Amino acid sequence: MSPPVRVIEPAGLLDAASGHALRGEVIQAIATGSTSIVIDMKGLTFMDSSGFGALVMALKKAREAGCRLVLQDLNPQVRLVLELTGTDRVFEIVASGSESAS
Repeated sequence: MSPPVRVIEPAGLLDAASGHALRGEVIQAIATGSTSIVIDMKGLTFMDSSGFGALVMALKKAREAGCRLVLQDLNPQVRLVLELTGTDRVFEIVASGSESAS
């Protein structure tokens, strides 16, 4: 059984392929009983529109399951994308190592 908090750490580019993998990890975390999912983005260097779509779909799946999804340690490029799209007000975003992520 999975712990209640699952940490997912994408690295490099978040694009169509890695976004598909991210969605799969979120779905697996939900299926194995995680109640909170933290996507730790410290290893992410760039996110394209497909990667952004993957994050939105991950949030949708988490909310449908009654699961909390948190984005942690955003780099400036990812933060800018979220701010420009207004989704920085939709996603729960915390600083690196923040206790509120757990």
